[in-house]
Amino acid sequence: AKASPGSINYASAGIATPAHLAGEMLNLLADIKMTHVPYKGAAPALLDVIAGNVQAILTGPLAAGPHIANGKVTALATTGSQRNPSLPELPTIAETVPGYEISQSWGITVPAGTPAPIVKQLEAEMTKVLALPDVHERITRLGVVPATGGGQAFAAFIAAERKRLNDVISKAGIVLAE
Repeated sequence: AKASPGSINYASAGIATPAHLAGEMLNLLADIKMTHVPYKGAAPALLDVIAGNVQAILTGPLAAGPHIANGKVTALATTGSQRNPSLPELPTIAETVPGYEISQSWGITVPAGTPAPIVKQLEAEMTKVLALPDVHERITRLGVVPATGGGQAFAAFIAAERKRLNDVISKAGIVLAE
């Protein structure tokens, strides 16, 4: 990619999606230039990679996992800060490109103004469910790393990620649709 700027195309589920930001972050930190090819969703993007119409895709294990398992695509690395427990043989991009880390996160939110006792009860119940061995094993097998910490920790994470990713958007010149 470095020797031939722009010669590698990477697919994403669309402009400013996590995959697009992951690719642009890689461009910035590795000082390379891959060309972004936005699609209308991860499925058509992944199908074009399988068909050989696009050279690469940055996507999650839920979308790519079945295609990795059946040999349709080859996983090269993961984007998290640590190796993924469901794919421990794969290095992280950060092992080659220091400072690189991006991952999708899911959280449970409630309407603003929800009484604090209800929020605390929901947090406690979610922590219990995620600690159940069968739930933890199934989630981890899908490539998801369950984390708990409560609403305040999640809000702080979102604020930090928003700041960090807005920097990528700015440096990469990504224009967000209105």
